Amino acid sequence: MQRPHLVIVTTVLAFQEGAHADFTAVDAQLTPDEARQLAANMTEGLTVLSGGAFNRFATVRYEQAVPGRAVRVVRTGEIVAGRFRGVREALEAVGYGGRTARADGTITSGTVMLDEAYDRDDERHRLLRIHELGHALGYNHVASERSVMNPTIGAEPTPFDRQVARIAFAHLITPRTPTSLIARAAR
Repeated sequence: MQRPHLVIVTTVLAFQEGAHADFTAVDAQLTPDEARQLAANMTEGLTVLSGGAFNRFATVRYEQAVPGRAVRVVRTGEIVAGRFRGVREALEAVGYGGRTARADGTITSGTVMLDEAYDRDDERHRLLRIHELGHALGYNHVASERSVMNPTIGAEPTPFDRQVARIAFAHLITPRTPTSLIARAAR
């Protein structure tokens, strides 16, 4: 696993059902502050959901699209995030997070689709962003424990989430040796 790249699409895209890699840009934009906050929430989510293995993305890039043009949201090595018009109406959900993977299960790309109105207007949009990023990173819904990955938005990341993340990313988390042990070993 490598530190993923993050792409924030600052132009709202028109959601369409089915398996699509391209979505058409509409005539609406995130403000610069909204785009920066989306990147900050995604970075917070990456830190929590990777058990601290990743505390930032490899890069964060902001892309503006021309209304009426198609935007590819499935990109190898990247997680593409943005607002989509019509998610709630089409899916009866306020967001969608997905991933593509090779046959061996290695995730190659991720997409975070946030319902435009919900992401813009609801105070819980931070939790939605973290939740959908979880799907892009390979997490599924959790029904048996309180979790940010519950099917309904509401739970802050919990100790359960942190424990699962440490297990999922254990191969990337370097064990830390206390400084006092290093000092004693050097004597």
